[in-house]
Amino acid sequence: MSDLVARRQLNRGYNDGFARAVEIVATPVVFGVLGSLVDRWLGTRPLFTIGLAVFAVVGIFAKLWLGYDRQMRDHESGAIWSRRRVASIATGVPASALDAVVPVAPTAPSPDAAIPPILSSPTPSSPTPRSSAPPAEASPPEEGNAA
Repeated sequence: MSDLVARRQLNRGYNDGFARAVEIVATPVVFGVLGSLVDRWLGTRPLFTIGLAVFAVVGIFAKLWLGYDRQMRDHESGAIWSRRRVASIATGVPASALDAVVPVAPTAPSPDAAIPPILSSPTPSSPTPRSSAPPAEASPPEEGNAA
């Protein structure tokens, strides 16, 4: 069943893309032909042809831009990062009121937190990490006690 849904979404994407491609190409051509007819009728050769073709290109660009923006708003409305805004719209409570919870201040790290404990200098309250005395040397075994 989910395979069928995925195929429908894929085919719908192909159909939308093909429709947009035809619209991008055909609309300026149709407006250019209409501009050419108006130019012949009024005797102003390239004025309306170029003007209406440019008008069509700008109009198609604006239509695609606004349509994409609307689709993205619809797509993102269910996303996790926009749930606060959706809750605000559903309840009628302003979004700023939903953030009125008193934030907990983070605790400040100690000054020695960034320094590894081995390299930090010992404080009077903490034990010394290592002894500063040189290690004791082992004495050689006595020869008289050999068995």
